[in-house]
Amino acid sequence: MFRFSRSLAAVAFLAASAVLSAAESAKAVQVTYSTTGKFASSGTNVFSANGVNITFNGATGFFVNVPPPSQASLGSFNTNLTTATSAQPVTDTFTLTVNQTTPTVGGASFGTGSITGTLSVSGSSAVISFANPLSVSISPATYMIVSHDFNNVLGTVAIVPKSGGGTATIQGQINAVPEPSTIAAALLGLPLLGLGRWLRNRRSLQA
Repeated sequence: MFRFSRSLAAVAFLAASAVLSAAESAKAVQVTYSTTGKFASSGTNVFSANGVNITFNGATGFFVNVPPPSQASLGSFNTNLTTATSAQPVTDTFTLTVNQTTPTVGGASFGTGSITGTLSVSGSSAVISFANPLSVSISPATYMIVSHDFNNVLGTVAIVPKSGGGTATIQGQINAVPEPSTIAAALLGLPLLGLGRWLRNRRSLQA
């Protein structure tokens, strides 16, 4: 029985070591990225219809260190809405693409991921509403849209009222993607840590 208990304690110790090693491996890494965007109607980063003129300017050469989570721009819209015809409702599809340049994925290949939204211009409002999921994962990072400009709805970017022009930014949050080994070690290690502690307490009572 004692040998069995000692073996379980050894397993618990090894599991604890795995958890600590996994946590150690989750040190911050520098991620460099850029973004591009295009409207379905034009196939470019420029939208122009019914007096609505919007240009998307992507983020270029941005970098963050993750973890911990970092707030960052995923690009911005420069807008000009003329008063002559912009009262007519306008809709279009906009696709935001994130390009991760470092660290590279699979050697020379760069990682990419896209999030799609809908442009709606009606009356005095112009909004891009991104559809779920609001994030893309490109190992070792995940990129999420956290803008909530319109009625406090997550994933919405308010593009200035039609009476003027201006800049609207897609606010993002970038974090590290948990490694599968980290998750597995945590799931295995924590129960065994408790078992090891229970075995030590039991031996103390029997002594």
